[in-house]
Amino acid sequence: SLLSCSSDDSSDSINSSLLIGKWDLKSVKEADGTPIPLTNCEELYNSEEFFSNNTSIGIWAEPGATGSNCGVQTFNETYTVTNNILSLKEAGSYEFRYVITELTSNKLTIKHIYSEESGAGSGYDIPTEDQVTHSFDKMN
Repeated sequence: SLLSCSSDDSSDSINSSLLIGKWDLKSVKEADGTPIPLTNCEELYNSEEFFSNNTSIGIWAEPGATGSNCGVQTFNETYTVTNNILSLKEAGSYEFRYVITELTSNKLTIKHIYSEESGAGSGYDIPTEDQVTHSFDKMN
C-alpha cells in the first residue's frame, strides 16, 4: 500500500514481466478523461515493444500526421520499472516517466508524469492537470 512503512516491501505491486512484448496504442486521454482522437497514422503505427533485457523500441508517427505521410520514427530505448514507474530513455535524446496504472497480460495503461528532452533544459514533473494517459493492447 502507499502508506506502508515496512522495509521488507521490495516487491512492485505490478508484475513488470507482463510488459515484455509489443503494445499497440489504442487511446489517449487528457487528465480529465477527455479522449484525444488518434490520427490514422497514430492508429497504424504507434507502438512500444519491450524486451527482457530492458531495451525497448518505440515506433511513433509524427504527432498529428495524417494520410500517407506519417513521418514514422523508430526510437531505440532502455527502460526500467521501479515502484510502478516506467522510465523510457533514448540516449542523448529524452527520458519520459509514466505511472503504470494498469498492466495485465493484454492491457497496458500509463500516465505521463515526467519529461526531459535534450535541448529543452532540465526535466520537469508534468502538472497533474496535464498528465495524459496512454492505453495499449498487447499485440504478441
